[in-house]
Amino acid sequence: MPGEEETDKLNTQQKGNREKKIEANKHLQKKQKAVDQPRSSLSLQMLILLDYYFSLFYGIVTCILLIYKSSALPYPPLYFGLEFIFLLLFWLWQMMKISLGSRGNRTEKNSITLLFIIFNVPSIIVFLFFMVFQTYSLIIEVVMNILGILLCIFEIISGFMQFLVFRHIERSD
Repeated sequence: MPGEEETDKLNTQQKGNREKKIEANKHLQKKQKAVDQPRSSLSLQMLILLDYYFSLFYGIVTCILLIYKSSALPYPPLYFGLEFIFLLLFWLWQMMKISLGSRGNRTEKNSITLLFIIFNVPSIIVFLFFMVFQTYSLIIEVVMNILGILLCIFEIISGFMQFLVFRHIERSD
């Protein structure tokens, strides 16, 4: 019968269209799963949190030691003021660096993560200054500055790995 052939043809086309829709939905679901998975790094976020608490501890202890050294040791008055202001500016720099790192990791933005990596370099230089070129350096300050340098190095390594991940994500989108 001529009507049955047309009906069979129409049913075959409808089945083909349904299969295409099902395949398209599966592909869309896979793509959504890939997008929904967070790519931010827990280890980097933990390093940033550790850096936050270390920076608070470092700032308080270094400030107390600076006051102690100015009262117990023959400290040039101009140097005390400069080192105190430098310590305050460095602490603000650290807080800004930590904020950038946390925001870059959470939002998965490679440009902000790159800024975080770059901001670690001056931090290392300042830790070296407080360790080597400060008027008086106590052993506890040397240990704290070495810990600060190591923390910055770990943040640079972890941040660079995340930068590569975020860059790959941005290029694939």
